[in-house]
Amino acid sequence: MKINCSFLYLFYFFTCNFLLGQIEQGDALMESMQYDKAIQAYQKDRDSIRFLKLSYAYERKEGLSNAIQNMHVYLENVQSKLTSWIRIAKLYQKNNQSVLAIPYMELAVKENPTEFTWYEMGFLHEENSNLLKALDCYYQGIKLNTFHTLSNYRCGLILSQMQKYDNALINVDNGLRNNSKHLPSLLLKIQLLYYTDKTKSCVELIESIQSEFSLNEKIKVIYAKALTKLGNYEKSIQVYQEILAKTSEENPDILLQTGLNYGFLNQTKQAEKWILESLQSRFYSKHVEYYYLGQFLQPTNASKAKSYYEKALIEKKDFFQADYALLLLQLETKSKKDQLVLLEKFISKYPEMSDEIKAYCQQKIKQLKTDIHFE
Repeated sequence: MKINCSFLYLFYFFTCNFLLGQIEQGDALMESMQYDKAIQAYQKDRDSIRFLKLSYAYERKEGLSNAIQNMHVYLENVQSKLTSWIRIAKLYQKNNQSVLAIPYMELAVKENPTEFTWYEMGFLHEENSNLLKALDCYYQGIKLNTFHTLSNYRCGLILSQMQKYDNALINVDNGLRNNSKHLPSLLLKIQLLYYTDKTKSCVELIESIQSEFSLNEKIKVIYAKALTKLGNYEKSIQVYQEILAKTSEENPDILLQTGLNYGFLNQTKQAEKWILESLQSRFYSKHVEYYYLGQFLQPTNASKAKSYYEKALIEKKDFFQADYALLLLQLETKSKKDQLVLLEKFISKYPEMSDEIKAYCQQKIKQLKTDIHFE
């Protein structure tokens, strides 16, 4: 039986167009966010590409398990597997299954070791709390690209957690050489400069970027603390008050730091006001606040300072700084015999005090004993 060639041509033409049309139709439905209909269209196709398309559709629909399943099928039907390994790893990661993602990313790294694949490998290890392996992967990527911003940033984060601040700062600086506007790196650098006592550089960096970027409260607090370290108490107060103006909750630490700044400016009334306000917001030990109140008030109101030192010691019985400050106040008013008793009791209570203070107490005891003997 003869088959009409024209008929065969038309059959194959319309069949091919129909098959091709399912993918195109699915793509159009994806663009219009009609994911269920897109899935139906892709499922009618016969080419293996449909599994990749289905994977993306299920991912958009938040059906990650189906997305992963279709990627595995697609992986079996393609010769070049690199991008599929990476995609499967990313899907597992997105599905909070980083442990399952690692073997696929390892395959990708083995076939194509770039700063990108090493970075992704490192991030997976970091998510699984294996920081040393993560650090090694990031450094492998950095060997290929010294100034890779993200790898250097992640190294900086891990090293800062290990309190290796100087090494962390080197990594962050290298990353910023490639992208000087990478905000996470800039924010981390600010913290590292503060932790390494590069206070002036810390302030300069903050002031150079604050008009361009929105800084979070943590960085603003560092800014205020750094200003205090530099002796710029008025500006520090201003920054703290700006922070307080933007929050509905009272922060006892910020209230305390504001009070300390006023104290350093010898504005004792304001210092007392702010520190007492911080005490009202604090639910744990308040010994530090009472101690600072005593320090600030001691030059002008010794009796009030004494009461604050005593309150500090009620909060914390072995608070050395408050005990020593109280001792010095009492030595000014007590009799020589009472002074001797206080000093001997103090030395007995704090046997591991600094050599300088111990020498002062011992010399004072010796002098008092001599004076009492000759009276």
